[in-house]
Amino acid sequence: MERSQDEAWAEMLEAGRPPHENNWDEAFWPLLEAASHNELFRSMYPWRSLNHLYPSEFDDMRDRHEPFPSIAAAPGKYSVMEHPVTSGILLFETPDPAKAVSLAAEKILCIMNEKRSS
Repeated sequence: MERSQDEAWAEMLEAGRPPHENNWDEAFWPLLEAASHNELFRSMYPWRSLNHLYPSEFDDMRDRHEPFPSIAAAPGKYSVMEHPVTSGILLFETPDPAKAVSLAAEKILCIMNEKRSS
């Protein structure tokens, strides 16, 4: 049985909740909270790989074919990275996780609109 986006977010938030054992998890928590309050991110499935948050239209990362950006969390810094992350293309960097989420959401909407129009 597939889980809903709300169920996926609830699981991700529960797993990421403080107290944190390391700086990476501590830095990831504000990003996770900011993303969970963003309407577009909440309509998608959240995925975490190390310090990166990936939004997906799919509940199974193996099905993930979207060219959506990810957001990397580091102490005091949130970086929106172009897909694929291995490209090394940095789109935006800020100390504010909400700004990083907002910019990533704008980029995702553009990609989704381009996909629909082609």
